[in-house]
Amino acid sequence: MNELISTRIHDHATRLALPHLAENLEGLLSRAEADSMGYLEFVDLLLGEEVGLREGRRFRTALKLSGLPHHKGLDEFDFAFQPDLDPRKIRDLAALEFVTSHSNITLLGPPGVGKTHLAVALAVAACSAGYSIYFTSLDEAVRQLRAAEQTGRFAKKLQTYLRPAVLVLDDLGGFLAALSWTTTTPEQLVSWLIGDLGEHTLTLRPGTGAGSATGSGAAGSGGMGPA
Repeated sequence: MNELISTRIHDHATRLALPHLAENLEGLLSRAEADSMGYLEFVDLLLGEEVGLREGRRFRTALKLSGLPHHKGLDEFDFAFQPDLDPRKIRDLAALEFVTSHSNITLLGPPGVGKTHLAVALAVAACSAGYSIYFTSLDEAVRQLRAAEQTGRFAKKLQTYLRPAVLVLDDLGGFLAALSWTTTTPEQLVSWLIGDLGEHTLTLRPGTGAGSATGSGAAGSGGMGPA
């Protein structure tokens, strides 16, 4: 390539905040030549590389800010550990229709059966698809909202939990901590945060496990709550 043109492309790419193109122009040209790409295919390659780079950066940043305890996906969940849990139902949920329909998922069962892993995996899938996500325990949410109410910041703090497209509330057993909150009833708190807990209910049991899914109504935003 003409050195003057190469320099100009590099400068333009830098000014347009296209770092991948600026740093990898020669390599991208080599790929285009090797594959005998047409003009449109080459433009598609350039834009696809930049979009992939930016999406990867957005995904990593979103996961870091989400509060998730880990970033394990469904491919790391051992369905053999829950043989009665239908993997197809879980993968259907991973298609994220529950987010677009503003429905909720409740995962029920004793400790150690994989509820949090499944909730996190669905949140990771949502994040990968471009949805905003947030993870917290219900106990922590109650403490934060209670403190905010005492300082007159309740409405603003509530948006922390209502703003994300997918809110994961872990350890709903900790909901007992809300019983001492006298100015707002536990029922109001659940309604504000995740609405109807029964939209999609999956029950996991030690050893054998059991899974069922039921749907009734919809809530304001996609939410998940391992109990």
